[in-house]
Amino acid sequence: MMCVRARAPGKLMLMGEYAVTEPGHVGLVAAVDRYLYCQVTSGNTFSASFGTTSRVEADGWGRLVDRLTEDPDLKLASRVLALLDRYFWELHCAPRPFQLATTSELRAPSGEKYGLGSSAAATAAMVAALLQWTLPRSPRPQEIFKLASLAHFSAQPRGSLADVAASVFGGLLHYQRVDPEWLYQAMSSHALPELIARPWPGLAVQTLDAWRAPLWLVGWTGRAASTPALLGHAAQFRARHPDVFNRFLSQSDAAVAAFIQALHTDDGPQFMAAVRKNRQALAEFSDRAQLQIETPMMTKALEMAEQWGGAGKSSGAGGGDIIVAWMPESQRSRLGQAWNRQGIELLAVNLDTVGVVLSDADDFE
Repeated sequence: MMCVRARAPGKLMLMGEYAVTEPGHVGLVAAVDRYLYCQVTSGNTFSASFGTTSRVEADGWGRLVDRLTEDPDLKLASRVLALLDRYFWELHCAPRPFQLATTSELRAPSGEKYGLGSSAAATAAMVAALLQWTLPRSPRPQEIFKLASLAHFSAQPRGSLADVAASVFGGLLHYQRVDPEWLYQAMSSHALPELIARPWPGLAVQTLDAWRAPLWLVGWTGRAASTPALLGHAAQFRARHPDVFNRFLSQSDAAVAAFIQALHTDDGPQFMAAVRKNRQALAEFSDRAQLQIETPMMTKALEMAEQWGGAGKSSGAGGGDIIVAWMPESQRSRLGQAWNRQGIELLAVNLDTVGVVLSDADDFE
């Protein structure tokens, strides 16, 4: 095999932001049909390039990891390759030289990230492609997910890994994260093949029927936010005010449960009420923690949705990036035009039901 291509979808966080980063608490995440592509081809040396980043080349896999580590912007890529280097060594595999390259639909033409999980998608696509390139068999979805999660966790330990799950499995997912303390210890005390094969405490990934859900409108504010910084600030607040944070967790979990119940019963008013309940919980938490999850631009845009019979909220860590709203069909176009006049770009994204795809062809028909 001279060429392997992988495609991984981005994600849209729908419910349970911040709460889903805590063990035992849940969130809803959807995979969306904008993709990160990774191509691996034969080479005389080991090399990697990422979008517009110039190619990094070395005479061995380990040396390539070292070269990537030297660039702070390539931290995640270096963690992916370092983890896979260990995995292949423990499986007694000898990786062939390769040229790796990624391209993304998860960034604006300006280069700014949309907030649709580009880092997680890149991790999933690279892991899938390099597993297919190196192993004598096709990789299993759980294998891709767990290795991508370990690489992502080593770079961003506060993240829930819900975005990784969306990129690997696709669909609308009801998600609960693995116990991070256990995972941190297990990474150093278990061989990776053993760790991949065993159950992970706390982890739960359930695919939901999404066909009953009202269609969403997704808007990008044009302002990128730092998820690690916001999660770090939230963790500091949790340590100082556990009672407030625990109340937020209960409110968030109740909103997620109401959202799922509304999906099952096809109850439009309950669906909208659940979205409002989650937005209110996030607003109260944001105010107490001084996070500004909703910027003034986001608040104005979401209030428009409310005025015209819908409901919406921030998606992900907030502070910019993405908003999502559900509207009566008669008001969808009106809201989209109003957002555009406000400077919010309407993103045409739909649910991806497939997840990561591997191919040795030039397309993903």
